[in-house]
Amino acid sequence: HREQSIIYHQETKMKKRFVHKPSVVDCTLQSAPTLNTPFETLSFPLKLHKMLEDATAKGFDHVISFSSDGQCFHVKNRERFVEDVMPKYFRMKQFASFHRQLNFYGFERINRGSDKSSFYHDMFRRGEKRLLFQMKRKRQKTPGSHHPNFEEDKLVALKALHAIQQNPHLLLKVRACKGW
Repeated sequence: HREQSIIYHQETKMKKRFVHKPSVVDCTLQSAPTLNTPFETLSFPLKLHKMLEDATAKGFDHVISFSSDGQCFHVKNRERFVEDVMPKYFRMKQFASFHRQLNFYGFERINRGSDKSSFYHDMFRRGEKRLLFQMKRKRQKTPGSHHPNFEEDKLVALKALHAIQQNPHLLLKVRACKGW
């Protein structure tokens, strides 16, 4: 019986090893529903693209829509967008949060021309969902990392911490000097 369970375990291990797991390159938004991916787990760009596709079909293209050429999108009525459309696609409740997500993904606001106040990203176009998988969210800066001497200050602090760990009486001297 033990030998049979070992053989079964080895066979299932071998089968698992050869099971095809789809990579990001294999996936598209069209295949996501067949993989039973819940809408909540889709990335921000995928949800945004889905929302913009739905705008015409569901009749809220007067609130938000792709531009006529599909290269950018425009929020036409911010108040209606926040109250009526955004809650159906995103968990956020304020336009500032939505705008912050756009910034994290590298969207740029157009400041001139016929598409003024629209948002543009070279990987975000109407009908080109495959490009969305190339979009990456930028990492947030750590607090204080924008300071010009951040790395230098961090090194000094680490050296001071090491010195205090080696000589605990130094901490007493520092406290006396600082009036702690």
